[in-house]
Amino acid sequence: RVEALLVEAFLLSRLGAQDKSLKVIEEAEQLLAQFPPGDDPSCWHARIIDQRGWYYNIQRRSFQEAYEVYQQIPVEGPPFAQIRRLNGLAWSAYKLGRKEEALFLIRNSVDIAGDAGHLRLRAMALAAWGRFSEEPAIVERARRMAQRLEDGELVWRWG
Repeated sequence: RVEALLVEAFLLSRLGAQDKSLKVIEEAEQLLAQFPPGDDPSCWHARIIDQRGWYYNIQRRSFQEAYEVYQQIPVEGPPFAQIRRLNGLAWSAYKLGRKEEALFLIRNSVDIAGDAGHLRLRAMALAAWGRFSEEPAIVERARRMAQRLEDGELVWRWG
């Protein structure tokens, strides 16, 4: 049920129904509170935080608030959650004009994603690294990864 709610919240947010999306996220969070600690709940928690962070970064363009939201994901935890934390913090830091911090965070994300075998997340972090560093070759590398993964969404995003 938590997974279904997270998918619903994601879709609502992309359709511009942010208020409804936030209500669905709250419902998912209430359900999640009933789970014992573990990797799956940690990853769901990271996704909830990521959706809130997206709201602050993209919808409200309130990058400091987004940065603070992403700090709610624990530093330690499963690689997926660590990657979501680092990507969100990196994007927010970059938008706040803290380029060196953003590059440091996103490079760590690339390493963790690669070590954990999360190739899609690695491609996403590589693309961000390329944008932050203004190195088109790194973005191209991420695009080639997305093509090899046959990830239509990422290929579409990056041309």
